[in-house]
Amino acid sequence: SFGMIIGCFAKNAAESMQLMPMAFIPFLLFTNFLVSLEQIPVWIRWLQWVDPFKFLVDALAITEFKNQLHDFQCVIHQQTGQEVCENLYNGNAYLT
Repeated sequence: SFGMIIGCFAKNAAESMQLMPMAFIPFLLFTNFLVSLEQIPVWIRWLQWVDPFKFLVDALAITEFKNQLHDFQCVIHQQTGQEVCENLYNGNAYLT
């Protein structure tokens, strides 16, 4: 439906394709997927409630992760960045 609205304002298909990012990027910002909603200024944060992409991403997350429990074990390494580079990135590592 947003593409149809943009198509009404454009004179031809090439112009409408140039206008599409201007319409979709603001919607992507309020999905809480690319940028956290806490990072968006409070005065404009209300737009999340009119963003159809936010509801889509929320619905997909609920569908994907409903009734799942995850128990991740944190591993703490006492290495400096230099030690990690020397141990992991010495040129002898390869993907299997």
